[in-house]
Amino acid sequence: MMLAPSCARPDPLGAPKIALDQTSCAECGMIVSDERYACASIVRIDDRSTEPRVFDDVNCLVLHEVTGSNPPEVLARWVHDKDSRQWLAAESAHFVWAKELNTPMMSHIAAFASGDSADAFARESEGQRMTYAEVRWLYTPEHLRGPKP
Repeated sequence: MMLAPSCARPDPLGAPKIALDQTSCAECGMIVSDERYACASIVRIDDRSTEPRVFDDVNCLVLHEVTGSNPPEVLARWVHDKDSRQWLAAESAHFVWAKELNTPMMSHIAAFASGDSADAFARESEGQRMTYAEVRWLYTPEHLRGPKP
């Protein structure tokens, strides 16, 4: 007798799979096509389920969370490392804002797994290192901002 393979449910807070050039940004509606800047949040739907929301740029992720009459309860945030394209937890990633960095929605922000990589990119691009809290503050509309982190 053969057993059917297990249908293990993926981690409900883990990074989602993105079908590049097929998935729309949950905030602006653009097609997500550049994995280096694609990001996601995992939001609570109800007491028993979560849903991934995919974005083409980190500024769309922030706007989606802070605007609207019923902002989602975010359980996890994910960004891609610009170099390796591996998923990183947004709160532990190292960010760089660089004027000449062309991202899908012109956030000018790239994420990195290591501080050394972020520092090197910041030097090369004359950019500025940032934390996720600083990125979030930067792209939150001014009337909704709290104090600068």
